[in-house]
Amino acid sequence: MAVLQDLIKTQPDWHNVINANNAIVGDSLVLAADVTYDAGDDAYIVSIRNLPPNIAAGVPATLPETFSIRCRMPNDYQAGASFRIGSVDFAPQGAGFTAGDVTTINFDRIANQAFFSAGMDLTRASQESVDRVSEKLEVAKRDIEAILRRVTPVIPVNARMGVAWNFTNPSPALVRLDDAVGLVATSGIGTAQGFSDFDEMPIYRDIRRCNLDVNGNVTAYEGQEGFTYTNADVMVEIPQFFYRVEQDTTQRREWISNQPMSGFAVHPAFARPWGNVPFIYIGAYETGAGHVSRSGLAPLVSITRAAFRTGARGKGTIWSVQDLTSRMALGLLIRIEFAHMNTQQVIGGGNTATADALATGRTNSIIGTGREAGVNPNGLSVVWRGIENPYGNVWEFVDGYNVNAGVHMFANDPVNYADDTATNYAPIAISLPASGSGTFATRLGFDPAQPWAGLPSSVTGGSETTFLSDAFWFNAAGWRLTFVGGHWFNAGGAGLFAWAVNNDSSHMGTTLGARLLCIPR
Repeated sequence: MAVLQDLIKTQPDWHNVINANNAIVGDSLVLAADVTYDAGDDAYIVSIRNLPPNIAAGVPATLPETFSIRCRMPNDYQAGASFRIGSVDFAPQGAGFTAGDVTTINFDRIANQAFFSAGMDLTRASQESVDRVSEKLEVAKRDIEAILRRVTPVIPVNARMGVAWNFTNPSPALVRLDDAVGLVATSGIGTAQGFSDFDEMPIYRDIRRCNLDVNGNVTAYEGQEGFTYTNADVMVEIPQFFYRVEQDTTQRREWISNQPMSGFAVHPAFARPWGNVPFIYIGAYETGAGHVSRSGLAPLVSITRAAFRTGARGKGTIWSVQDLTSRMALGLLIRIEFAHMNTQQVIGGGNTATADALATGRTNSIIGTGREAGVNPNGLSVVWRGIENPYGNVWEFVDGYNVNAGVHMFANDPVNYADDTATNYAPIAISLPASGSGTFATRLGFDPAQPWAGLPSSVTGGSETTFLSDAFWFNAAGWRLTFVGGHWFNAGGAGLFAWAVNNDSSHMGTTLGARLLCIPR
């Protein structure tokens, strides 16, 4: 007589060893209902019906009174054979079973049925099956781990990421340095998501949108329950980082790190006069009416920088307009991620060739960095890690930055921000060209005392596709305030590094807005 062992064939292909109930299955009745096997030359089980769905690693205490097995009969099948499952015997019901045929056998539970030939302890057989499966899974696990080691970069706990820019080369592309070497970043279009190796790198992986209350407390992060785009300020949390900048006559080298390293210092966006802060919060959107950062609003325009400053401070003493050091931190992060000066080329043109500003929130569905989908790439909003339109759409005032007779100066405590004054401001030793209107910058100046201050110092021989690739408006006469990024019809002159230093403190207009900054104390 054939025993149940004879009906079961060890499968050479183990694709079906895990069933929907996460039970290990193999060459014994360690199966769930309707498990299907491939055909073989010898006896095999095609499917089993009416068994409990969670049978695993052994036979359960109780089995149904009847069940069926769809199987190929063994060549030595003898009519009337019974089959043992654990300590319980079952007999096939019906007649006409032929050796070698695929058929359905219905079993009734019977007691004390003897085997005509030596049987086998199927509980032990089940364990042997489990052991074989475990061995195969362990081999597969080692293979997968080996593959992942080959294709997945090793992510350092601490990272020193940098870029180098050769002034003698007109290309806006930069050379990656240290832990940034080999990393790739691309921009997405609409729902087609871009890709960035920096998503897993220190600093960048912790940049995220959040709701912030007026006291500077995070109430929810994007994706969490309670997060809203419209009923609270939407800000982007940027963690503290360290920086280093070197510059000689032909090259500028910049690095960031999440940990202190030799030659590095806390970036001044986080090193405030009252002490270092762990995070700063930059508005996800341009400031809207009521001095808020919310989706679905037209950018607030046609008021002075002083009025924007007053409106931001009205939210609380920790609020201000985006200042020079926070803008420099933003520019440094983007330069290092994309290793490129021409942000319009690598991220998107932005709203720079239309007839009006766009409302906020058009990039809410974009993950990471990218631009809206559409036929006019220079008439759409862009976003970098949650910060919408860091250039284009409307110019943005930059506070804590005054210029007088061509001398740059900055302050780093929002309580001291004011127009047309050098009080509580420190100079930045970078020479400003005499005058210019929309000429393209070709070099960043360098002040060893303020190495973070990457401000344009030359406009000779540039264009919208070479060097910095962004335009520079400036006037060295008298007191000047500053704004950045370009607006909806600045075309190729707009960009992350487009600066206007050519207007006095009374200046306002329909193309000129601002962005909130919060620095909790």
